[in-house]
Amino acid sequence: MAVATGTIRRRRGQEQQKLAAKSKRDKVILAVGGVVLLAVLVYEVPKLMSSGSTPSPAPAPVAAPAPATTPATSGLPTPELVRSELRAIAKLPSKDPFQAQLGANAAVTTAVPGLKHGPAVRAKHFVVKDPFKAQIGAPTSAATSAPLAKAPSVTPAKAVPVHKTATGSAPLGYIVILRSLDSKAAAQQEVSRARAKGLTGVAILYSSKYTTLRRGYWVVYLNRYPTMTAANAGLQDARAHGYGSAYRRPVKK
Repeated sequence: MAVATGTIRRRRGQEQQKLAAKSKRDKVILAVGGVVLLAVLVYEVPKLMSSGSTPSPAPAPVAAPAPATTPATSGLPTPELVRSELRAIAKLPSKDPFQAQLGANAAVTTAVPGLKHGPAVRAKHFVVKDPFKAQIGAPTSAATSAPLAKAPSVTPAKAVPVHKTATGSAPLGYIVILRSLDSKAAAQQEVSRARAKGLTGVAILYSSKYTTLRRGYWVVYLNRYPTMTAANAGLQDARAHGYGSAYRRPVKK
């Protein structure tokens, strides 16, 4: 009986100790939680008071986005604007890329009359020119049309003193030049075409070997005539066979 009583007391003492330890642990936890809560309040309360004391700036961000978004959207091209610009571009008049553009109105007004009436220069104003002779100048205006009309009667050959006598003769005679080409192969092909047209006596010479010809060309010529009168007859024959730009020249080494 005494043993059972001691055991019960011992158990009660252990339970009281456990309750005391638990109570002590709860007090410690409560104290620590109170300290942490106090620290949080000390850190957060000033922020809450400062934010609560200045409520007026809050509406400012609401009004700010309105002017910022207005220019961004107004600068974007709309589909209607793009289509209107494309239609305006399609209505622009076409321009000649090889004609100087003096202005928008001048390009339109000067292009149309040129197509309707054609050029003012007549075929009789053109003069056959010698490619082996330096061209000193050209007419500067339409006021010189009268001298141009007389130009075909004066051949470049008459500018050389040797050519003034119609019956004179050069040391090696005269030739009628059909064409002057850069290569011998091209000259040989031209000889074949001339013979196919019915011309006889067509030959080739190299101009650098003669002092009266411009250097560096392969010349396709028609015969070799002793006088200028005979060369004129050959010139007419060459032009009758399709060589309208043929001309005569003296040959001399």
